Amino acid sequence: MYRAGVQVTLVHRHAELKSTIKYWVLPDIMNRIREQSVAARFSTCVSEITPTSVKVKGPNGTEEIPADAVFLLTGYRADSELMAGAGVTFTPRGAPHHNPETFETNVPNLFVAGGAIAGEDTGTVFIENGRFHGAKIIEVIAARM
Repeated sequence: MYRAGVQVTLVHRHAELKSTIKYWVLPDIMNRIREQSVAARFSTCVSEITPTSVKVKGPNGTEEIPADAVFLLTGYRADSELMAGAGVTFTPRGAPHHNPETFETNVPNLFVAGGAIAGEDTGTVFIENGRFHGAKIIEVIAARM
């Protein structure tokens, strides 16, 4: 998202990123955080998403971060309970219903990318076919503004 020109704030529930992140990705993310081109909030959890902001709670208390869009990157297996709570519906194999051209779910302005589109079939999304999801989503959101 940063590379697509987006101002990014990373909110991560742990004190640091895991060393198991792909070896060619982790140093890049850490360098962007160090140079402050990507803001980071560690040991912090999202408590609320509003139409214009994200409310988080971390070591420094509660903070409201302005946001035009929110990307929930939930790990290898997406948190389907979180999506269901937002109103997303699912296929019989647990994949969220979404437009394959825009990655928007049945909930307006709620998009899925990467492994989150796959449900139980996580083996269908790889870096070769999933790395373009974010750029497409940003394109769709930007066209609406």
